Amino acid sequence: MQALSLQEVFQTYSWRNNEWRKRRKANVILRVFPRYSPSPEADVYPLYCRTKILLHHPFRTLSALQDVDGEDRSWPELLAECRVAEHCHSKYTLRSWEDENREPQEEEDNDDDVNPDLEDMTEEDWQMFARDHPNAAIPVFDASDLGTRPLDAAWDPQATRNR
Repeated sequence: MQALSLQEVFQTYSWRNNEWRKRRKANVILRVFPRYSPSPEADVYPLYCRTKILLHHPFRTLSALQDVDGEDRSWPELLAECRVAEHCHSKYTLRSWEDENREPQEEEDNDDDVNPDLEDMTEEDWQMFARDHPNAAIPVFDASDLGTRPLDAAWDPQATRNR
């Protein structure tokens, strides 16, 4: 157990009756509180780095983690060195700063897309709509319009209950 990180210990073993016992199930979610901001600009970023290092590196004393080659290093320096060295860690359960700040990719807006409601419309339905609503575009409804569509307004819930 001395070669295991804290995360590996708590996901693999449980402390029962004053002894460590191997868990039967390997699917254990480790929750760490408080959850510090992963932003490098945040005041609590050193605490975030400390949490990452403590979770994923085996250690006996804190000074053994921070003291590298006789130099006392800060937690952000240690995490940066860890990332550069590409240490293999188990999956991080803390938030990823890169994922949170990634710009969402804008979907290309295709005007050629056909509304699925209109896809099934027959020629007679088109002609009937055009006759009843001259020069009007066929309305397009999405999930945000549920309950306000004409179809929804015409629905009688009492009639369906009495069936």
